[in-house]
Amino acid sequence: MKPGYRKFGTTADVGVVSFGKDMKDAFERQAAGMFSVMTEMRGVRPILSFDVEAEGGDYESLLVAWLNELLYLRDTKDVLLCRFEINQLDGFRLKAAVCGEAMDEARHVNKSEVKAVTYHMLLVEQTADGVKTRVVYDI
Repeated sequence: MKPGYRKFGTTADVGVVSFGKDMKDAFERQAAGMFSVMTEMRGVRPILSFDVEAEGGDYESLLVAWLNELLYLRDTKDVLLCRFEINQLDGFRLKAAVCGEAMDEARHVNKSEVKAVTYHMLLVEQTADGVKTRVVYDI
């Protein structure tokens, strides 16, 4: 799958803009973009699977909740994620299956640690070509 995201820099943070054919696609690509800030994605294998649920009051808060759930998995399970599949998106709730593997410092290239998902410059926008998201991460 073509990445579908690009990174942009800010003073003490890093941002990711994702593009997708629909909301699910854009959210999945934003997740991949977030993990690409943390590690070289080519080195992460989809060995472990996790179910994720998130809910928000609108698409922006749903996006933040989704990404925070993924950071929670990273922190509590000590995993890097590489595959993101949103199976259900009803209103402002989603259910997804994500895959990755345990962090291995001998194999994985550590980049920047994402500490938090911020609301600064947060964007979820329907475009003529699909959906665009923008998230700034505290690193």
